[in-house]
Amino acid sequence: MRIGELSRRTGASVRLLRYYEEQGLIGSTRSASGQRHFTEDAVPAWSSFAASSRRGRPAVPSPR
Repeated sequence: MRIGELSRRTGASVRLLRYYEEQGLIGSTRSASGQRHFTEDAVPAWSSFAASSRRGRPAVPSPR
């Protein structure tokens, strides 16, 4: 699925999904035209990050 569909399905902004991808927390492949494509695994992964965030635990380690 493309990033817009992932955004709609998870409720996360496209910008936030790109950030998580840059941090290596969710993966994607690129099409020949450079579009991101995410697997179905990205939906439960995002749900896990969102739940951690609601509990006050950052999904991305803070820089030291």
